[in-house]
Amino acid sequence: MKIPEVSTVGVLGAGLMGHGLALEFARAGYQVLLYDSIAAQRDSAPERLRSAYKTMSDMGMADAAAAGVIDDGAYYRCEASAEAAVQIRL
Repeated sequence: MKIPEVSTVGVLGAGLMGHGLALEFARAGYQVLLYDSIAAQRDSAPERLRSAYKTMSDMGMADAAAAGVIDDGAYYRCEASAEAAVQIRL
């Protein structure tokens, strides 16, 4: 199900859960803005997502022409968001 008023979804956290959320939102046709405060996660996310999405597409589980995942730090432009970040109580 896609919400017509929302075209861009932000995912905060590019680890295992954020990666999965980003894949599912992209598969549903949303443009995804992905952010992680850890540079290694953030930098490796686009290639990890492309690889996972290609695998899903090859298996017939996703449309090869789905919306892309963007990591440009423009998280504030999201119309909806999902959080996949660890919360630490100090």
